Amino acid sequence: MKDIVFVLLAFCLGLFSGKLGLIPDVVPLEKVSALVLLALMTQVGLGFGSGESFDMLRRDFRPQWLLLPFATVAGTLLAALLVGVFWSLGNVADALAVGSGLGYYSLSSLLITQLKALVVAPDIAARLGIVALLANVLRELLAIVGAPLLARISPLSPIAAAGCSSCDISLPVIARWSGEGMVPLAILHGVLLDMSVPVLVTFFCSL
Repeated sequence: MKDIVFVLLAFCLGLFSGKLGLIPDVVPLEKVSALVLLALMTQVGLGFGSGESFDMLRRDFRPQWLLLPFATVAGTLLAALLVGVFWSLGNVADALAVGSGLGYYSLSSLLITQLKALVVAPDIAARLGIVALLANVLRELLAIVGAPLLARISPLSPIAAAGCSSCDISLPVIARWSGEGMVPLAILHGVLLDMSVPVLVTFFCSL
């Protein structure tokens, strides 16, 4: 919860800095965004490789575990498609791009804003980035709060609901309500979704 508050505060700080013109025009913001994106992806790799998670996953891996991240992506995109059809943000591709964040709010909102700014007006791109931020933050919050109820349906449900955060922020909640035996699967699920976010968001933003 504390991490989410810091992300929202950082977003608001950037918003007001840009609105008040506190950032000099000579600063190439598009290059800064690209560097931040690379730093985020590097941090994911460092965090996974330097801890015990990688060894645990390598030791306990089962091929059938790959079905869960696939099902999570498919279910999320189907829900985003329905939202795009019945309550469109602008078009179906935009709704799918937002859904492709899979709970990774910091990366998806930055990436969507940067990519959409290449093809639409900056204010429209920023609006879609804000929607992505709020939608994916809300997904994480609902997954954490709703874990006890979701675990009654299936021990896999809290993992799927958590999306990318199943390997970090939501992991303690998953371990508590789904069981310690689900931890390696939750880690694999989150890491694979982390890697899929840039690919999916880039694809849907290009449509």
